[in-house]
Parts: sequence; structure tokens; C-alpha cells
Amino acid sequence: HDVRAYSNQPELQETLLHKCAEIGECMVLPSHRGQSLMLKLNTLLKNEAKRMGIEYMLATAHPENTYSNHSLLQLGFIRIKTFTRCGLPRNLYVMRLS
Repeated sequence: HDVRAYSNQPELQETLLHKCAEIGECMVLPSHRGQSLMLKLNTLLKNEAKRMGIEYMLATAHPENTYSNHSLLQLGFIRIKTFTRCGLPRNLYVMRLS
């Protein structure tokens, strides 16, 4: 994703001055859910982002997707707000890596 798409979000103006990456638009097959696969994948992405010198990670999740929201919180993301993206409600998360 291109984090510049968040330039209209006032809460992220300071964050976007740093090296940022966004994770998202990933799904687990229904037959493999409940195995913490998304948490494991996002942990790998977080570690790789740190290795690459990324300072902040951004993520979004549908407010009703309990598992995605919980996974992001477990990883250390902080929920900033709910907003509309591509016509759908999304919870916006940010995490400082450095």
C-alpha cells in the first residue's frame, strides 16, 4: 500500500514524516482460522520492517472483524480512530517500531 493515501488523516501528519509501511488486505482461509496465522504473519512483517529501518507501521481493519482488531492490538498497534476507506468503515491503527 502507499501510505501517502493517509495524507488526509490529520492524526497521522507527524507519523507520515517518518519511514512508514502499511500492512493489510490479507485473509486466512476459513479452514485455517483460529491458528493465529495472521498474528504470526504480521509478527514476521513487523520484524522485517524493523530490519529495513521502518519507523512506523499502519494497519486497518473492519470494526466488526474482531479477530483482525484483536490481532493488531496483540502485536502492539494502537487504534487511532474509525474512518471510511473505499466506502467501508475501517479502524485505523499505528505502531511505532523504533
